[in-house]
Amino acid sequence: MPPRRSHTKSRRGCLLCKQRHVRCDERGPPCGACQARGTPCEYATMTTIILEPTVQESFADGFTDAKNATGAAPVSPPTLPDDDTASFQTECPVFPNDNKHLLELQLMNRWSTVTYRSMCTPVAKDDYVWQIKVPSMAINFDFLMNGLLAITAFEIGSTFDNAPYVHAAVEYQTLAIGSFRKQLQDVHPNMIEPILCFSLMLMVLALASAQCRLSSRPSVPTEPHNASASSSPADADMVASTFIHFELLRGCRVVLEGHAQYLAESPYIRRLKRFEELPLTALDPAMESAITKLTDANEGRIISSVGEPYEHRVKQIAHWEVCKKAISLLRECFAKCANEDYCGYVLGWLNMAGEDYINAIKDNDNVALLVLMYWGVLIQTLGHQVWWARHYGRLLADEISSRRNANVTEPDPITDDLILLAREFVNQTARSTAV
Repeated sequence: MPPRRSHTKSRRGCLLCKQRHVRCDERGPPCGACQARGTPCEYATMTTIILEPTVQESFADGFTDAKNATGAAPVSPPTLPDDDTASFQTECPVFPNDNKHLLELQLMNRWSTVTYRSMCTPVAKDDYVWQIKVPSMAINFDFLMNGLLAITAFEIGSTFDNAPYVHAAVEYQTLAIGSFRKQLQDVHPNMIEPILCFSLMLMVLALASAQCRLSSRPSVPTEPHNASASSSPADADMVASTFIHFELLRGCRVVLEGHAQYLAESPYIRRLKRFEELPLTALDPAMESAITKLTDANEGRIISSVGEPYEHRVKQIAHWEVCKKAISLLRECFAKCANEDYCGYVLGWLNMAGEDYINAIKDNDNVALLVLMYWGVLIQTLGHQVWWARHYGRLLADEISSRRNANVTEPDPITDDLILLAREFVNQTARSTAV
């Protein structure tokens, strides 16, 4: 039997050809088949044609800036007048009690009009990806859908200090994380794009959920990390939540590294600048001084460990090395990520600092915690640009200073000075953001 010939599927043929299950040449009315048979030829109106989105479409679909596949100029989404847009963003939504479908409709509407912008990277011009493409893919992947709903609910809860939305966000976040962990055990090629998007959502969820914990106690499962690191379970919320998402982000990285060729060819990834390529700006003198003090504190541990037991000295040297790398990367982030175009890159710092640095924090290393605090300071400076950075730095500084007070055994002027400076930085930023 000869092989079956491939042909282009007819999607907009006449009604009679569709009824007869034959391929229509779509040239009518009348089409070629109806003209040859002498039968009436009728086409469906364009308003009855439903275009079904498929997850198989490439991200390249979102980056045809000049023309789309048909050669026509792309159609821009409808926009509201400025005054209507402003009122829509500033009016607190009404939480639909006992109506999950209405809640999800409300969250999807909020995502597509407001929240998606906080996920965009201006230099990548990726508005289409987050506004249109991600919701389209989310139809087929529960973890992406629940992650999208969680971020939106957190955004509403954070913006309007609305506890019911925070509770809803935590529920969607728990569903997203549970579903994602299962998916990581069985990854298929068509999942790479959704995993890539969810990996970018994870750190936003980490920051959002951590800073909302004070107003709503989340039920996200946690992993113990040195119970002595805090004075009470409540004190560990900020750092613990960040670690949970870091572990998942590491799982994403393993999957994505296995598809390096796809990432290298992805139009979305190719539009993003590498962190090493971002332009440098001069650091504020006060921040430069603070980072120098972090370096001094890290170097001081080597001198103070002289004469200590061998095991303790080996641990201090290991922590010194990873903190030295983390401080260097943090200085680079301060010099590169203050610009609004590149603020999203700050979320990658923890991943770049590496697992050994995370282990130093879990080991309650003083310098590692101070470095983490100043990452929070950097995030706080972005609070006027993105909602997920609004309170994180201040809350993280509060938690780490509480750890210091609970575990202090002897005076440490450098540590106390660094904590005081961090508090001054975040308070100053909070005041300037409120103005």
